[in-house]
Amino acid sequence: KTMKLNTLNVDSHVSLAVNVLDGIADFYSIVANDGSRNGITAKKLILQAVTGLKVQNSNQINLLSKVIGARGKTISQEVKNRKLLAEKQKLSPFLELLARKSPQGVGYISEHEHRDIVDFYENDEHSDILKGHNNCFKQQVVSEDGSRTYFYRSKRVLKVHLCDLLKAAQHQVGYQYCLRSLIKLRPPWVLLAREAHVLTCLCDRCQNVVLHL
Repeated sequence: KTMKLNTLNVDSHVSLAVNVLDGIADFYSIVANDGSRNGITAKKLILQAVTGLKVQNSNQINLLSKVIGARGKTISQEVKNRKLLAEKQKLSPFLELLARKSPQGVGYISEHEHRDIVDFYENDEHSDILKGHNNCFKQQVVSEDGSRTYFYRSKRVLKVHLCDLLKAAQHQVGYQYCLRSLIKLRPPWVLLAREAHVLTCLCDRCQNVVLHL
């Protein structure tokens, strides 16, 4: 009797596993063609849920990939994320997983070098602050928890000619790249001279009263 009951339990468990796997495969086929952030998040959750340690240790990742219909490269990446989940015992923020990582290596500008270039542009030797309370750069920043904050920066106008800009950057911050990259790294609140000449304010606060005398 006990043996028959165990056999029935095993059969029911196998049947349940097959049905659940079929359901997962059907659901994955629905979201597979969804390239939105919600679709990518759903695919990541599915693959991380089914690539547990038992599946990894049994070398069943390739078989699982064929059954679900996921690409091998995609499922391999989620196996790594599942291992990180097991180590941290905490779900990684999906905004962080979806974010594009900065390339690294020779020939790429690092984040540290990028910050140095921003400081270079904001140096008073290279740019002047535009007068007027409306000459302010404003950008909305959305954090991972959905809260919204605003980034403010005073607008500046570049006073170094572009022909001399590269030499100045090489001398002061050890810049090792081309002029085109240097110009692309210019912060949006640092304007060229031709962009700043039309930014005038005629309000009572900024207006020059001496001109009326």
